[in-house]
Amino acid sequence: MNGHTTQRLRGAAIAIVLIVGCGGRESLDDPPPVAVRAETVRSESIELAIPFSGTVKERRKLELSFKVPGTVEHLLKVETTEGRKRDVQAGDRVEKDVTIARLESVDYRRERDSARARLETARAKSTAARADASFAAKDRDRYEELLKKNAVTKEEVDRVRAKAEAAAAEATAAESGIAAAELALAKADQDLKDCSLVVPMDRATVVERRVEEGERIAAGKIAFLLMDLSELVVGFGVSDALVGRMRIGQEFKTISDAFQGESFPARLTKIAPNADERTRTFEIEVTIDDPRGLKPGMIATVNIGRHEDVILLPLTAIRRAPEADRYAVFVVVNEGEAEVARMRRVELDGLIDNRARIKQGKGSEIKLGDRVIVAGANRLLEGDRVRTLDATITGEQTIENMSKKANRIDPRRDATRDLDGRNGAKPDGSKHSGSRSNGSKAKDARRPAEAGKGAAV
Repeated sequence: MNGHTTQRLRGAAIAIVLIVGCGGRESLDDPPPVAVRAETVRSESIELAIPFSGTVKERRKLELSFKVPGTVEHLLKVETTEGRKRDVQAGDRVEKDVTIARLESVDYRRERDSARARLETARAKSTAARADASFAAKDRDRYEELLKKNAVTKEEVDRVRAKAEAAAAEATAAESGIAAAELALAKADQDLKDCSLVVPMDRATVVERRVEEGERIAAGKIAFLLMDLSELVVGFGVSDALVGRMRIGQEFKTISDAFQGESFPARLTKIAPNADERTRTFEIEVTIDDPRGLKPGMIATVNIGRHEDVILLPLTAIRRAPEADRYAVFVVVNEGEAEVARMRRVELDGLIDNRARIKQGKGSEIKLGDRVIVAGANRLLEGDRVRTLDATITGEQTIENMSKKANRIDPRRDATRDLDGRNGAKPDGSKHSGSRSNGSKAKDARRPAEAGKGAAV
């Protein structure tokens, strides 16, 4: 065997070793499927709460004033915690039919007694007038009988008839005098009664007192301002799209910044029949039956719920898409016998219970029935083979639990990292290097072309 032959055999052996070696390196570089969890996209019917804020108001407000003028003789006395008596003041609760203030009544009692005496006189005059009218009527009848017998002249009969008519008129006037005296007595009685200012409603609270004992007060001047704080109302405007779904008696939850962590049940008690010309909203009013410390003037928020069918995904499923200001998810696609991760763009529509609401339409590429990767997505690139541990997750599983389980799948990764892909996928779809083998780095070097091809799918 000459030198040339030996050299050719040596070159062939080296080529065979290189081919075998390269084949072995490729099989070593091909990574195993990434373990992930996936959830089947489904529509959920949820109740969305729309907040409306308004000012808390009292159900009833009354301005109390005396109907007659006079001098304030007495104010209601309230016992303090020390056992002392003081005049009623703002903040005090007063019961219905309690006399809260009283005027001096001497003059009004005198007027009532005088009216009663005038009534007695009118009644006596009426009795005498009725007797005179009866006697005159009988005398007239007698003269008319005598006229038939020509025992009296016609002039005498006319005189007796006129006397009878006058007596009847006096009796009628006396009756009118009784009625007038009765009205005067009733007014005197009412004036005397009006010297006392009485609380006209249940569970009233004194908001303001404007009189003092000994003060001269005119009729009609406001003495007390009362409110019924046992029930409070909150009013606000709603759109025509919402007012059509509201019914009297419908129940809502009300909250206030003054009572953190508490809610107040409320019921719808008023719906305006027409929209406000300026705001084009319909004024509605809800009543809070148990205020528990709420006071008029506070700001309250009423949460009005409505049912909608939505798609909700855990936050761990959401990734940043290669395009600016876009988001995406990975879905599991069966390609032959392998399960492959494919990126799908989605459009977000806010958060509900720490889950991302997906806006349905042209902006989102997922559809009902797709299997979205909810744990392990930050370890994926477009086209990676995956191995799903379970096809769906129940509604009782929390994002935190899924994240902890995902960490146990691969302790080198954190499935709960933010959308920017720290310790995981970068926003542009590439991965951070660091803990992977040289073979894995070689595999990543071939990924950009595949990722770009998959992103266009």
